[in-house]
Amino acid sequence: MDDPGGSILLIQKEVNKDNEIENVLKKGTYKVSTAFSASDQDKTTVYDLYILNIKGSEEAEINEVKNIHKVSGDSPIVVLTNSNNDKFLKKLLSYGATEYIKIPFEEEKVLDIIADVLNLKRWYREINSDDN
Repeated sequence: MDDPGGSILLIQKEVNKDNEIENVLKKGTYKVSTAFSASDQDKTTVYDLYILNIKGSEEAEINEVKNIHKVSGDSPIVVLTNSNNDKFLKKLLSYGATEYIKIPFEEEKVLDIIADVLNLKRWYREINSDDN
């Protein structure tokens, strides 16, 4: 999948020197910013994509998805999770996550999913702007 570029806010509770997901994202043409929560982000900036990587409880992940929705406009949300609970994963999607990626992840799969989500967002905007 071609890299569509764009701005990404990576929300993560822990930052360490070996930040695998941030390193993967920087291999693309994405402009990556980081925050510890949705409420920590610059409220004047809307990103093309929000990636949630908090490795917390299922409840914490769902709450953060809800918080992101308050500031994200129509931007998609991708959640990195180590959960294998199908009921929880469906719940994430029902609360507004666009996609989830299970940890551990494959680098190429992450880049493909991000490109797919961003391309779908652009396609959706083009279709809606043509209707006006």
